[in-house]
Amino acid sequence: MATGEASAELPVTAWPALVIADQVRKGMITATEVLEAHLLDEDIPLAHRGMQGRVWRAKEGAAANRKKMDAMRARMKDLRASRKAAKADAKAQQADAKADEAKDASVQAAEAITHSVSVTDAGDGAAEGSD
Repeated sequence: MATGEASAELPVTAWPALVIADQVRKGMITATEVLEAHLLDEDIPLAHRGMQGRVWRAKEGAAANRKKMDAMRARMKDLRASRKAAKADAKAQQADAKADEAKDASVQAAEAITHSVSVTDAGDGAAEGSD
């Protein structure tokens, strides 16, 4: 029986894994046809077996971890730089706001002094003429 014929017996909504499991249960195909072949020692290079393999895998993992760490350091460096720039911008805006307030206060003070001097001069002139 072909696999297409066996899948016709199951409902259309059946998962492929269920179809395969059903075929194995019925004896239509063997489990060795379905499962992946297990690696034999001959299939693994000598440098990747035993303690040499453990050291090799550790080196590979260390290289991957180093790459991740360098990427994280670069991201953190950029983040710190952006935070520092934002802080400097906020500080500059705050300084500009204080400078504008001081300028407005000095203009108001100058107007008040000019106004009070003109009022005082007008009052002194009348007082001198009456003596």
